Amino acid sequence: MANQTFKIALLGNPNTGKSSVFNQLTGLRQKVGNFPGVTVERKNGAFKLDNNTDILVTDFPGTYSLFPTSLDERIVLNALTNKNDIDYPDAVIYVADVNNLERHSLLLSQLIDLKFPIVLALNMNDIAEKSGLHIDINKLAALYDLPVISVNGRTGDGLNALKNELQKLLQTKKSSFKNFYNLTENEALIAKHIQEKIHVKNEYAALLIAHHVKKISFLNAAQKQELLNLNENYKFNSINNQLDEIMHRYNQFVPIINQTLDKQIAIGNTLTDKIDRIVTHRLLGPIIFFLLMLFIFQAIFTWSSFPMDFIDQQFSNLSFYIQQHFSSNLFYKISKRRNGAWHQWCVGFCTTNFHFIFIDFDFRRSWLYVACSFYV
Repeated sequence: MANQTFKIALLGNPNTGKSSVFNQLTGLRQKVGNFPGVTVERKNGAFKLDNNTDILVTDFPGTYSLFPTSLDERIVLNALTNKNDIDYPDAVIYVADVNNLERHSLLLSQLIDLKFPIVLALNMNDIAEKSGLHIDINKLAALYDLPVISVNGRTGDGLNALKNELQKLLQTKKSSFKNFYNLTENEALIAKHIQEKIHVKNEYAALLIAHHVKKISFLNAAQKQELLNLNENYKFNSINNQLDEIMHRYNQFVPIINQTLDKQIAIGNTLTDKIDRIVTHRLLGPIIFFLLMLFIFQAIFTWSSFPMDFIDQQFSNLSFYIQQHFSSNLFYKISKRRNGAWHQWCVGFCTTNFHFIFIDFDFRRSWLYVACSFYV
């Protein structure tokens, strides 16, 4: 049986441990370069699922959503909306920090609407356990209709289970039935026109192209102008529609996440929670604030005199030491010896005794002299 090769996109928000998972999956089989036409780092790696299945994985830049505000996010948008892109994936491994699952679900919901086969990898579970956070993984998988695996990018725990789920996903090519956003009538008409003009199969991908016509790199100038005219004809307000879509998505996935969180998380027992309970207390809080402000005031206007006096004394000692060990006409001797073939810079400071530091630099020979002349 011939070997099969699949392309996998490793996606997630910044600081989710995505690169750690990438390193665990690929080991030393990595290649670092740039995405075409830009200076953003592009990390590719490879690993085997079995003797007949090779995986090429791309570690995409951390992305908050498919409404790009940076070059990194624009690269992800272009790769996921263009089937001819070199990095267009057969499936997605989405890495999310289990401690911030709500914030990381916006991008996940967009990927689900793009109908990619997805494995959700929940990372940083050790930190979650210490803080008393527990997630019902089976329930989350059922509500999202996609496989969910608990992993640890630092130790590699859960990586075998992740590979097994990925193998099943590549065989079935199943995407989630869930839709987090239903296009408005106006958006659906625009998306339909875009699907016909540039042959995009997915309706939500067409809508993303409508939102970001100027940022889509695989469209030529004529196509961009045509789509801009289309948006204008339909009075398509991209900013307002993006805001409405984001709010709608949160209304969809926040209840799902709340159903899967252990209720014990409401009882904060971490050090931060204990401090918060004290400093935000209605009686103790204002008192602590007043004492803190009093401490800062005293430190600036009273206690600061001690380090100020110490620094002043050290400069006085340094001044006395230099006067005792350097000739008062040292600068005159050096300047006479150089016979005017140098350029003098005075970059010193003046104290109460009018002490100066002179720097003599010969541009032709790259010689540097430091001379001190004092007038007491």
